[in-house]
Amino acid sequence: MNQSAIPYHFGGKEGVYAAVIDHLVTELGEAAGPPGDMLLAERMERFTRAILHGAQARDRILLIAREQLNPTTHYDRLFAGFVEPMHREICVLVARATGASADDHLTIVKAHAVIGQALGFAVAQTTYLRRVRRTRLSAEDIDVIAEVVGEMSRKALQ
Repeated sequence: MNQSAIPYHFGGKEGVYAAVIDHLVTELGEAAGPPGDMLLAERMERFTRAILHGAQARDRILLIAREQLNPTTHYDRLFAGFVEPMHREICVLVARATGASADDHLTIVKAHAVIGQALGFAVAQTTYLRRVRRTRLSAEDIDVIAEVVGEMSRKALQ
């Protein structure tokens, strides 16, 4: 895009960043699929594939990690648009598996721990890739990781 067109279309750098966040929220939401009547393992498989798959996956992960570590004024958009709805859905699934309330503090901690399994492959991807002597994740790698995260999520709550 022509730099002089940025103020016209987006109102400046902040507008561009907001548009990127909005696109990220839409893209992740579509990739993860709509909330539905699914089991925790299936939801975690979809979530894992959503964050690891695609040509822009590393850029998405970097942006999310940056917003987690040093939130900007745009974090609220990311939180409200994707993070909180996904976290709440996983809390409901954890609660269903444990018999606790979805809003119980321990349920939230458990859901966060389950989510962390997938995020570990996103944020610490370089370590994983070095361990398996690869430079990037293949579609097969992502499928295996997603299946393992789903299985581990289910087993963690038994």
